[in-house]
Amino acid sequence: MTQGATALIKKLADGQRAKRFIAVGCINTAVDFALFNLLFYELGYALLLANLLAWLAAFSVGFLLNRNWTFARVAGDSDMKGQFLRYLLTAGSALLLASASIWLAALIMPAWLAKIVAIGITFVWSFTLSRLWVWPH
Repeated sequence: MTQGATALIKKLADGQRAKRFIAVGCINTAVDFALFNLLFYELGYALLLANLLAWLAAFSVGFLLNRNWTFARVAGDSDMKGQFLRYLLTAGSALLLASASIWLAALIMPAWLAKIVAIGITFVWSFTLSRLWVWPH
């Protein structure tokens, strides 16, 4: 194995960051779900507007927690705007990947299982991009 490949594997095999990334994902999901239900069911917002606002809130929480906790040692005082843009692109690409994954997987398995497959795929994708591109140090 080349030195570059070895360094890449070591960078991605960061168990502590992966655990924190999963924890942040759980928090994001809770924020998204709770806020969506509040906006849609309690406050009467339109379905897609409630979903968009809940997603934006969860996205913002995710960015701040990942920047200040999961990847705190590497985020430092570096360019927050650049990190935010890269995080946004990562989240957007993960959404597209999740949609494609669940659609393809649902052709051969129940939708609930396809959703689990999509979550696994997007976790690997999002963590890899976050570790190597959003907060690369």
